Amino acid sequence: MHRLLRLGPGLLALGACKPPPQAPAALEDLCGYIFLHMGDDLEDDEALIAGVQNLDRWLGQGDHLAATVEGYQITNLDQEAVRALNLRNSRSVDALIGAAVATEHPYGMRPVVHTTVVADWSEVVPANYVEYDRDFERDPSCFPGRDCLALEASSYGLAKFAGLIDVETWNDIEYRWVDTEIGWAMVHRSWLTRPAEVSLNGMDVFAQYFLSVSLPAGSGRTTRVQATWIDADYGVLPVSEDFAKSQIVTSMQKQGEAVNDYLEN
Repeated sequence: MHRLLRLGPGLLALGACKPPPQAPAALEDLCGYIFLHMGDDLEDDEALIAGVQNLDRWLGQGDHLAATVEGYQITNLDQEAVRALNLRNSRSVDALIGAAVATEHPYGMRPVVHTTVVADWSEVVPANYVEYDRDFERDPSCFPGRDCLALEASSYGLAKFAGLIDVETWNDIEYRWVDTEIGWAMVHRSWLTRPAEVSLNGMDVFAQYFLSVSLPAGSGRTTRVQATWIDADYGVLPVSEDFAKSQIVTSMQKQGEAVNDYLEN
């Protein structure tokens, strides 16, 4: 349900972009920890619950939430987390770059979860995709009201960047409710099941991993934290690592804004 790095029209200036600040160790560790334990059995969710609760506590300290809304760069995704996905020909995590962002939604958990899981994602973020389809294992309408506590899907996406470059992606997706000390929270992760197909020769997207944690924030509000890790080679395009990180942040921020706009309208 995420998107790959969006390339804008100013390609000649891509090397001079300031990167987002480095995330505090606690945020990096928690994002990687939650991604890993999202794969635990439903009956063995103590580690996942602990990670979600610790993320909520961390966001509640000082200016952590406001700073995360602005976005951080992150790097901490362990090889163990990737190995557990049983991907064919998975690469080392050493090449991953990543970022994390928080979004404050002035809506409760149920409408936010319905929008991010059940709604037609190509309508929620129409600027992102030429085509986007999700194939669910069961009717996803059971999930927002917790009539089912876990849900799996696969997706196909076709995006066009800078009006010129077609990128096709195939993902596996998992959604899961967890009962925490702050109430029910929703965890969602996805990953490329094979490298993306890119129409520009020399540009490759080898891997991408995505995490989202939706937390009840009281008074009918929801806080949603997103993290993305990506392994890509931009070929002849003058894309610096700093620019790539900043664009990952911008993409997730826009996704959060799109969810709010969709719910408002």
